[in-house]
Formats: sequence, structure tokens, C-alpha cells
Amino acid sequence: KTNEYAKEGRIPLSPKGDSPLRTNLWIYYSPFQQYTQKPVPASGPSPIKGPVSGLQALNGAQRTLRGISALQKLVGTATYAGDDTIDVNGSSFACWVIKTEGELPGGSSRITTVFRFWIDQQTHVIRKMTERREGPLRPDQPDANYVMQRTTLFPMADLVLTSLPNQIFTFEPPATASLVDKFEDQKDAGLREFVGQQVPDMNLESADGKDIPLKSFQGKPVLLDFWATGCAPCVESLPSLEKLYRETTGPGLALLSIDQDEEPGKAIEFWAKRHVPWPNFHGNADILSHFPQHGIPYFDLIDASGHVVFSADGLDETALRAAITTLGPAFASLPKASRP
Repeated sequence: KTNEYAKEGRIPLSPKGDSPLRTNLWIYYSPFQQYTQKPVPASGPSPIKGPVSGLQALNGAQRTLRGISALQKLVGTATYAGDDTIDVNGSSFACWVIKTEGELPGGSSRITTVFRFWIDQQTHVIRKMTERREGPLRPDQPDANYVMQRTTLFPMADLVLTSLPNQIFTFEPPATASLVDKFEDQKDAGLREFVGQQVPDMNLESADGKDIPLKSFQGKPVLLDFWATGCAPCVESLPSLEKLYRETTGPGLALLSIDQDEEPGKAIEFWAKRHVPWPNFHGNADILSHFPQHGIPYFDLIDASGHVVFSADGLDETALRAAITTLGPAFASLPKASRP
């Protein structure tokens, strides 16, 4: 089941009265009182596009099968780890446990990935999966370790269904809802509207407790990186940011990170342990109130006059580097993003 923002229409649906061929995909997004209707491709539902804040659960459900299929790329060895009985949504399942180990492909660091799969002994389907990734964050500092761990349960794992009631695939939009071609994410709209605005005056809270006015950097372009110690994509973006920092600090770009941790001490310890070469500031509520709603990592590129020229969450290195090249002749020769 998805979250409260996307109700009904979360799988291929047909309106009442249609044949049970289920040829339409209906998605209803309650905060906007809007819904979309698209034909289902012959290959099955395509990736859902819409507000990140409301439809991420649907996208996650679609990615589940593709993600499990891609696990073979991360498996180097597999061993039997014994039997175990687990409870999933009040039901008990006797399972075989399989442990696999491998390395994360495509990275310069040696990140080891360990999976454990709980396989139902009766149906031979996966009921539970754990994943742990660990290794050096940067090749030149083996003591700076990156650790990520998560557990996934599969409460429904019926792979062969002979029939389903047609009412599962019916959807009647509310009278107050309107049909649209696509949803516009309010958050994304806010980020777009932020581009071109003058950054307001604010003080940044440094690691030693001092207030540093953001306008004290005016006269040179500034890249703001909003992050948190518990955000895996934020941590994973650090090597790319360090490469960008070393390429742009000479021409005059100031890279400033702003952590959104509740306790500033966590980020201070993280920054010192990894010897990150640019400064980090603590993002208190007052600082964050000056920026549009965003996820993390979140980046704002500000030109020398204090105007925002780029605002986006998630590290799109290609787009970010392209925006930096518009800051002036000193940045025109900045290399494009390396291929992953």
C-alpha cells in the first residue's frame, strides 16, 4: 500500500463499466484533487511521473521487482546461513537464510555489500531481505567508513494468481477532482521560482559557534549544499563534490555545506573525521526558512551579485556543472561530469 497522498488508482485500473482488460492506468493525487488517465503500455505500467512527495511509494513499489532482478550484479558469493522462522504481518514463515557478498560496482571506493535473504520454504519466495553496505568513503582515507543498513519485508508474495475480482481494478474519481495531463509538484515549482531571486540576508552558524553573514561572500559565486549525516545520498555525493570543489576553488567559487541535523555536533564530528576541505555550517530553522521546501541533498548556486541561478534537490552533476559554466569566463572551461 502506498502513503496517504496517493489513494486508489495505484495499479492499472479501469473505470466502472469497462472490460476487465485493465488497459488504463489511473493515478489520483489527493492534495491537488487531480488525477491522470493513461493507456497502459503493452510491456506493463511505465515509471510513474508526478509529485515526489506524494508518489514516491508508488515508484518504490514499481522499482522493487527491477531492484531484485538487479541484485545479481552485487552478488559475488552466496552461502547457506541456516533456517529461521520470521513473523510478517502476524503470520509465521519457516525460511532458509541465504547470505551473499559482493562489491558495489562503478565506485572508486571498495564498498562491500552484504545481503541476507529469508526464503519461504513452502513457496520459495523472498519474505525478508537485509542489506548492509560498508567501506571507505574515500580511497585516500580508509578510516573514513561509510555504513548503510536497511531491512525490507515482503508481506505479500503471491506470484501466481489465477483470478482477481474486477472491483479491484475500478476507479471512480471524486466529483471535486479534475483530470490533468500531468501533476505539477508544488515543491519543484517552488525551486523553479527561487531561481532569479536575490538571496536574503542571513547568518550562517559556523562549527565554532560564530555567525557568518552569507552576504560576506558576495562578490564571488557561492554553491550551497544542504545535507544531513543520516542522508545516504548526501554522503555518497561527497566525492563528486570534492572533485568539483578542487576544480572551481581556484576560479573563485565558494562551496559551503549546510547540515540539517537536529544536533549540530553530529555534523561537526563527521566533517572533522573525514577532513572535508570546505566549511560546513549548521542549518537552523531560521536559515532554512529562507529557502523553498526541498529534499536533500539540495543545491543552490548563487552568482557574484547574490542571485540564485540554479536550485535543485538531488545531485544532477551534469546540470550543476552546466550552470556553473554560466558564472563567467573563469568557469567556462569546467569539465563536464564524468560518466558513472
